[in-house]
Amino acid sequence: MLKVKIDRTPPAITFSPNGRESVAPSASSRTTAVDTGSGIDHSTLQYAWTTDLSAPAEGWVPFASGTDLTKSGATGDWYLHVRASDRVGNSTEAVSNRFRLGQGSSSSAPLPANTNLDGLNCGAASVVGLKGGVVKFEGGEISFPACALDRPFQVTVNKITDSDTLPLSDHERLVSRVFEMKKDVPGNFLVNVTVKLRLNADVTRQDGDQILLCWLNEDTRQWVPLGDPQIDFENGMVSGTINHLGKFAAIARTVVNNESAAVFTDIRGHWAEETIQHLAGSGIVKGYPDGTFRPNRPITRAEFVSILTEVLQWKPKADKVFIDTENHWARAAISTAYANGMIRGYDGNTFLPDQPITREQMAVMAANALHLENTKGTPSFTDGDRISQWAKNAVASAVERGILTGYPDRTVKPQAQATRAEAVTVIKKIISNIEDK
Repeated sequence: MLKVKIDRTPPAITFSPNGRESVAPSASSRTTAVDTGSGIDHSTLQYAWTTDLSAPAEGWVPFASGTDLTKSGATGDWYLHVRASDRVGNSTEAVSNRFRLGQGSSSSAPLPANTNLDGLNCGAASVVGLKGGVVKFEGGEISFPACALDRPFQVTVNKITDSDTLPLSDHERLVSRVFEMKKDVPGNFLVNVTVKLRLNADVTRQDGDQILLCWLNEDTRQWVPLGDPQIDFENGMVSGTINHLGKFAAIARTVVNNESAAVFTDIRGHWAEETIQHLAGSGIVKGYPDGTFRPNRPITRAEFVSILTEVLQWKPKADKVFIDTENHWARAAISTAYANGMIRGYDGNTFLPDQPITREQMAVMAANALHLENTKGTPSFTDGDRISQWAKNAVASAVERGILTGYPDRTVKPQAQATRAEAVTVIKKIISNIEDK
């Protein structure tokens, strides 16, 4: 009997290097496309550089596998997108980690005249040049490294006096003054800046409180912790790093004791820390054997389906098995999710369980699981035109119910890979929607 092997595996794309965090005038990555099945269709190899993780609609350029693809003459965070197909039509798209482009420290210029880096009265403007510096004000300071932007800029700091209008959860309270910091040049910084605020005089180290320096996400109305948190109780200061300005404050969060909750070593100060700990304490999500959770790592389609199926407590059903899940560890969960209308697969025969789930795929599964009705409104994201047609209604419904949220730059990045932290947040919001019914 003649057996025919059908190639359904898309090409594999590799970047070397895959991103660069240090700022440099140019970026270069040797990009290789490999297909061990039917072979690469070299006429389909194309690349594009963009400042967004989502694949662009135009601007694609042909290239040869193994070529060094370069980008220069630009500033900011840039991503290398590549797409390829094999000889039987299996296609793939890949995106690199970010490359940070700027002029580099060799181009540092003197600070402009009238620069004030020794002290800043609230409301006054301070000019920061390419060499960077420290802008001090009553209640804190901002440290700008060299080439934080590609040009000089002005910084203003204003104290928010009416703190009663600011959002705080039942477990949060302000432990510093609130400041709004602005600059006169648009866009994020090319490198992180360090914000430092003075804590209120009555703040002490308490076992039940977690002190965090946070910025206010105006879209979600939630306080988000800065990266690299540092607390100096002796001198009453808290600091963190971030790539943009906004409203900042030190927040004390009451930690709810839960002996069953896991203590992960890599989520302290992460914006999703509280959600991760809550779901881990409930046994819904788990970390890795080394004690980490790896919140910024992508989550696979199988992992997301497995967690959500367990949360929904559906009875196992095995009436559907995809050809690529027959021997998969999540076979039962995937079959149960299919039986309950949460998933459909790709072509009716494959599910691609180990492929990272995208944000729009996650929204579709959430909407299907909750049987959300189509909303009449359309979310106003700047990249809304990049939402796949089959996902538009689901994304709109998930956004309306607060299950999926966008980013501070008003994008939703529908085709970006969802991180474990983002997936956990969506799952918690699904649980909240179920409890509200």
